[in-house]
Amino acid sequence: MTAPSAPSDEGFTLIEVLVAVALMGITVTAILGGMGIGLVVSSVHRSQANANTVVVSAVEKVKSSGTAYQPCATSTNAVYLAAARSAPLPSGWVANSAITIPAGGVQYWDGASFSPSHVCNDALAGFFKIQLVTVQVTSPDGKAVESLSFVKRG
Repeated sequence: MTAPSAPSDEGFTLIEVLVAVALMGITVTAILGGMGIGLVVSSVHRSQANANTVVVSAVEKVKSSGTAYQPCATSTNAVYLAAARSAPLPSGWVANSAITIPAGGVQYWDGASFSPSHVCNDALAGFFKIQLVTVQVTSPDGKAVESLSFVKRG
């Protein structure tokens, strides 16, 4: 007959358990932090994508033949702004605050280059009736600002 064996003292020490818990805590914290950063980046990317879509749509509205060339236009030109602000917007966006033509956003061709400070040349020969118009879109949360320039001919 064999003698009964003594109870085993095998198991984990307190140090081993504490190290395992600490490693699991660090790992979970890193994973959750990465997921949080992913959510923030996703939100910013969505704002940029929406702003880009809106600015392209607004430019197409102003460029279209339905929007007449405005002689000696400025950045506050009502016709250009109304056309740009008629572009479709994502929900939660307000056209009057989102879509603008920035100061100096309408420049004139002087025969060599575009210049915002140049005097309007619309009274001169037909080839001078060229404007470089810039449309700017800002997302409601302010995370994205997109601008696009195009040439409008008279």
